Amino acid sequence: MTLDEREALLAHAAQRRQKILDALEKLEQRKQSKKVEEAALLELINRLEALQSKIAAKPTGRPPTWKGPAGCETVEIVEAMRQQGASIIDALRWLRAKPPWREWWANRSEEELQTRYQEALRYWEPLFTEFREIEDAMSESHADDSPLPDVRRLVREG
Repeated sequence: MTLDEREALLAHAAQRRQKILDALEKLEQRKQSKKVEEAALLELINRLEALQSKIAAKPTGRPPTWKGPAGCETVEIVEAMRQQGASIIDALRWLRAKPPWREWWANRSEEELQTRYQEALRYWEPLFTEFREIEDAMSESHADDSPLPDVRRLVREG
């Protein structure tokens, strides 16, 4: 083997070594990033648990209907219909024709229903907003930019 061939092999080996070191550095950076992401997810989980405890039914006394599951479902349906272009009163009229709302709201005027809906919205909207923020943060997916496949490929190329 000539001196030039040896130098070329050494240069090639040095390049491969540097690529492996760079890939390992990227792995370490990704590891640190994962730790930060994990801490952020744990914070989100804690927020979610706190939110769930706010929503949980209280064991004493009867909660107002609008702060219970019926109010939550009413707000969800009316807000979904509003996003599709319906007015609050139109959505409430539509709900009033459906069971179980038909039985619940039989003796209530449209003005009273609108007032009660606004009460429910004031109660539930902050919780919905926080829940959406938590869901959005948890569903953010990061592209896997892990250099691990590159390290494996470099090692296989030998």
